Amino acid sequence: MTTVPQQPKSLTQRVREMLAPLHDAIENTALAQRMAKGQVGREEFVRLLQQLHALHETLEARLAVTPVVADYLLPSAQRTSELAADLAYWQVGPGEPLPCTQRLTSVFRRMADERPTALLGSLYIFEGSRMGAKFLRRSVARALATHDEPDRGLNYFVVGADEQPHNWGQFKRQLDAATWTTAEERDLLAGARFTMRRLLAIYRELGAEPA
Repeated sequence: MTTVPQQPKSLTQRVREMLAPLHDAIENTALAQRMAKGQVGREEFVRLLQQLHALHETLEARLAVTPVVADYLLPSAQRTSELAADLAYWQVGPGEPLPCTQRLTSVFRRMADERPTALLGSLYIFEGSRMGAKFLRRSVARALATHDEPDRGLNYFVVGADEQPHNWGQFKRQLDAATWTTAEERDLLAGARFTMRRLLAIYRELGAEPA
């Protein structure tokens, strides 16, 4: 019997497999469970938006001015303005980031200076998370007595949701088609893993869970 040689896994396949346990851990946090079940409270949801605003603001700013990776920051991936609109709807400001959020934003700055490809690993996390957000928008809207449509406090979940499957596929194809050195691939994987771990810490803290 002839054995068909297996094709090597793409970069994004390896990222996805590496992150699977952390992805499951985030989905199982108390905060994520309350969002999925339509039981999230306004205060904890707004605090999540504040953390996401701090993260996106720093990540997008660094990506935009870092030549090696700037082309990967498509307009559809720039979410800071949507988060600002959501915070304004709920009549709150950006607020003070959590310590774990501050640590991640400081790492974004260091990545841009020292290992720019790692920023793409971080962007991968946020772009991928938008696929899951498509399934949360209705339950979150129900919990907060709003509507899953633009300018009702859920822009981060709603705006661009219909186009996201196409954009997500395009982003992954770009990453897989690029020629990366071994060090660049290692940095991208490390950036994705560190970002996911910090997001897990944020969800746990917001949900009042032990680390």
